[in-house]
Amino acid sequence: MESGELELPPPPPSYLKRPERYCYDEALGRPRVWGRVFAIPVLSHHIERFLKEKCPQYYCTGPQAGVVFRDAFRPFVPPEVKRLAFLVVPFPFKRPNKKVKVDLVTVLGVVIATNLTDEDMVNADNQELIKKTQEGLGVTTPPAWYFFENP
Repeated sequence: MESGELELPPPPPSYLKRPERYCYDEALGRPRVWGRVFAIPVLSHHIERFLKEKCPQYYCTGPQAGVVFRDAFRPFVPPEVKRLAFLVVPFPFKRPNKKVKVDLVTVLGVVIATNLTDEDMVNADNQELIKKTQEGLGVTTPPAWYFFENP
C-alpha cells in the first residue's frame, strides 16, 4: 500500500460465515435469505495498479479505470471468475467526538461465488481458485460474503 491510499478494514465476522442459500419468500414479498456474493473488493488504486502492471495499453485513472477494468481483468483470473458486483461494505470511521460510526460504502468486487445456487456456492470453498484470483488481480485482499448491487 502506498502512503495515503484508502484500505478497507477487515470484513466483520458475519461476512466470513457462509450464508444460507438465497430464498425468496412469496408470503413476505421479499427474500427470506438475501443474495450475497463471495467476492474480493477492489479499490480504485488496486484497479489502476492492475491496469498499469498487467494491461499498460489500457492504463488510465479515475472513473474510466473502473470501466476498462470490467473487461480487462478476465484473462488474468480463472475462467470460473467472470463476474463483478458492487459490494456493500461496512466502513467504520471515528467522528470528531471519538465515537465510531459505520457507513456503508459501495466498492467494486470480483465475484468468486454467490449464494444464489448450491452449485455456485461450491466455489467459495475452492482455495486454489481464490489464490489464483488474488494472484491474477495482484492483491492479497481476502474474499468475504458481501451484500451486493449489480453493476
